[in-house]
Amino acid sequence: MSLELDAILQEQAEKLFTLDPVSTQILDNITLNGLQTIYSLEHSLHINRGQIRRRIRGSTKFIGLEKERFITLSETEPFRESDRRYKRFYGLTFKGFLASLATHEISENYLFQVLERYLEGIVTTEIQSRLTDYIKLEIASWFQYHIENGFQLTYMKDTFGYYLKTRDLQSLMGRPEELIEPILTEESLDRSSSIIEVVDLQRLYSEVLVGLDQRKRDTRTLLDEKSILSIEGLDKFLVQWPHMMYSKYQRQSE
Repeated sequence: MSLELDAILQEQAEKLFTLDPVSTQILDNITLNGLQTIYSLEHSLHINRGQIRRRIRGSTKFIGLEKERFITLSETEPFRESDRRYKRFYGLTFKGFLASLATHEISENYLFQVLERYLEGIVTTEIQSRLTDYIKLEIASWFQYHIENGFQLTYMKDTFGYYLKTRDLQSLMGRPEELIEPILTEESLDRSSSIIEVVDLQRLYSEVLVGLDQRKRDTRTLLDEKSILSIEGLDKFLVQWPHMMYSKYQRQSE
């Protein structure tokens, strides 16, 4: 299932985030290698520093990876002890993490790898795989909702805060899921058979979205049955995994 989910996430992320080729290369490099400076990006990508700066800071032609919060200034350090000039290290934001799924599997991301290493000492390989699948399904369901409603996420500023508020379908739709029809059919759209308000149409699930959400629920059921973690511990991890990616990485770097 995991490989299939990677392909789904890749296709979804390609639709939701639009970046030019050089910006994509910069994001890819940080995704695979962790924090990078403009100099290290120039060296590894063989792209001149001016082009990299324009993609990071933005210009009239390019959106700016830092400006649109795909990446952020994560650390600084002086070139030399007495130097007033500083190296600026850029890392992924949560938005950048999501956008990186268009080109790389989640397990290749430097942030997610920290989370995987944390889990290795706590749960079995099987449970770790299930937890990863659950996270993939959570993201895929969230992506699918935005695709079906015609949303683009390229220019969304506080993607992290928005994701935390809207990560489950009930919060997105604003009412219990069992009250929402799963598929738009010719019959349901036929005005002679029923009257459906526009606001209700926007709340209807597609078959794809229902399927992803059901698979997420099934995965959670398996985790409840097989995980050595307590229900409270499992709940805590599944709720806090976006925060944990960053906190665990920061501790590892100290």
